[in-house]
Amino acid sequence: MTMPDKKSLGWFLAILLAASLMRFFYLFDFASLPVFGQVTGPDVSEYFAEAQKIRAGQWLSGEVAIHAPLYPYVLALILSAAGGDLFWTRLIHVLLFGLLTLAPVYFTLWKRTRGLTGTLRFLPAAAALLLGLYPPLIICQCDFFSENLMLVLLLFSLSCFFLHYKYADGFAGIFCGLALLAHPGCIFFLPLAVLYAGWRLYRARQPDARKKAVLRALAFLLGTMVVVAPVCVRNSLLAKRPVLIQDNSMFNLVLGNSPESTGTCRIPPGSRWDETFETANRRAAEQGISVDSYFRRQFFSYLFTWPGHYAKMLLKKAAMALSCREFTTWSDVTALQLIFWHRWLYQNWFLLLLLLGGPALLIGFFRKSVRRLFGPELLLFTAVWAGQIFLLTAGRYRLPLVVPLAVFGAFFLCRIRDFLGKTRRVAIFLALMVALFLAGSYPHAIPRQPEMDYARSLLASAYIMAGNPKAAVEIYELPAAGECFPDRRLTVLGQAWYALGDLKKSAEIYRETIRRFPKQPQGYLNYASVLSDTGQFAEAAKWLEAGRALHPKGAVLADLEYNAGHIAQRTRRMEKAEKHYLAALAVLPSHRKALNNLGAVYIGMRKPEKALPLFEKAVCLEPDNLGLQVNLALSLAMSGREREAAVLVSEILRRDPKCVPARRLKQALDQR
Repeated sequence: MTMPDKKSLGWFLAILLAASLMRFFYLFDFASLPVFGQVTGPDVSEYFAEAQKIRAGQWLSGEVAIHAPLYPYVLALILSAAGGDLFWTRLIHVLLFGLLTLAPVYFTLWKRTRGLTGTLRFLPAAAALLLGLYPPLIICQCDFFSENLMLVLLLFSLSCFFLHYKYADGFAGIFCGLALLAHPGCIFFLPLAVLYAGWRLYRARQPDARKKAVLRALAFLLGTMVVVAPVCVRNSLLAKRPVLIQDNSMFNLVLGNSPESTGTCRIPPGSRWDETFETANRRAAEQGISVDSYFRRQFFSYLFTWPGHYAKMLLKKAAMALSCREFTTWSDVTALQLIFWHRWLYQNWFLLLLLLGGPALLIGFFRKSVRRLFGPELLLFTAVWAGQIFLLTAGRYRLPLVVPLAVFGAFFLCRIRDFLGKTRRVAIFLALMVALFLAGSYPHAIPRQPEMDYARSLLASAYIMAGNPKAAVEIYELPAAGECFPDRRLTVLGQAWYALGDLKKSAEIYRETIRRFPKQPQGYLNYASVLSDTGQFAEAAKWLEAGRALHPKGAVLADLEYNAGHIAQRTRRMEKAEKHYLAALAVLPSHRKALNNLGAVYIGMRKPEKALPLFEKAVCLEPDNLGLQVNLALSLAMSGREREAAVLVSEILRRDPKCVPARRLKQALDQR
């Protein structure tokens, strides 16, 4: 394989430096918001929780996840490299994905244009520069979105797919399979890549060439299946029904294809989400089918009952995927526009790439020379755009579209005369630009207030987690807060007053939450916490049991079990406390409080050998928590490992000489 010369490498390093500096500027601007140091909101918090599970030792989940499984493993690796610190995690995340996005784009274009003496020789640098400095990409790469990984893996798959060396197509298939495991929104890449291989077969006139094309297509499919098939088989065995990459796939399909669809993620997590699934579960049980089958029937019923509406929805989503507006997915705080980047460098920037590269890209479909040169970019654009049309669109779902648009934008800048040299070409280019401008700037009837109000709730939650609950209360004192998500508003306000120490007001809000949203277990959990803190343990246990009766899953169930264990521990029923803590850890192995409290229970039972691994996991999850480190040192000392305990205590006292528990433990160790 030919290696780039020093000049080409120098250009790439210079562009990478500029892109990294832009990411630093965003990082420090973003750091002014409390959400920077916290992980709040759907999707991102769920990916983060899964990554913490992996760091805590649970490499495989015991149930089928509602998200594709690969990204949490990558996030867990980055978290481990950063020592669990969120600033360093975000820094490594944004720089790593920036590098892995720019490198395949630059070097594959360099390979295709090397040896050229015209302006096209500047294409790799121009495309990488447009892509590296594109603000919405930088913003997305700083957050914990699986689409960042999907984009990188698609680029590596394309790089291998268009290389001409042994086993390249097999590696392309492997990267394609990994991209599907990162985010199944790129599902159309697989069939379109195979169709492209078939088209190459059709063009080949020699028998040997056709045979080679068939073998390459089969190698690509085999590579994909080798990666994806084991996950699909395992998911199907766990669920006892056919499940592909993730659960809820049929619901996601209905979310974007139904009479109520808007083209985007119209239902946020919360009361509406719970009501939708409660109805689906009830009707599926009545029909004796799975929930996935129920949603599948809904989709086909819509397709055959409302074919005209379905066709219009497909056209709408085709235009929305090219909209200059970045549609949110209920995890974004960019809608609040609180910092410079979110206010001025996020919305409407897609239109710049669209107008710069869109006309050249569309023209490229009809020019043989352009198709030959930019086959990877045309394939990527078509596959991702198809996903937006047939599934649903959102700003980060369409992230891979920016790569072909940046490449064709650079191509236009390098070869302007090819597009604007003659009157006919100018007319075609301008007509396409006008059409794309109309599609990109069309004001789709998607209300802004819900996404702003949901983002406001994320900000308020982050303030509470950051130790500033008063700011959370002030957010909801503003008239603009609205009542789009009253369940989230009540939950956040209850947590804020609880953190401020006004347990009476917090209890009133939680009782109101239970009254208005009796099927949400979070309200029962929160109210029980207040009762427990006021010494009403028996009453608190009743409300916890009522919350468990709603059959919650995930973190809420783990918190319910943890709180029940905490009540049992405070009332000196250690065996029952142990049972509840183990139940919490069975659901969420990274539950730091359950790890610590169960370790404390074992210390009280004089079982330090059981406490030791629990404290080790807890310290791994929160390496800066000195209290956890003291508990770990105590369990080491009780296990007969006094030397290791003394070293750890010395390190704790170096960091905090006034740490009383560490000083007492040091004194006890010195007396031995």
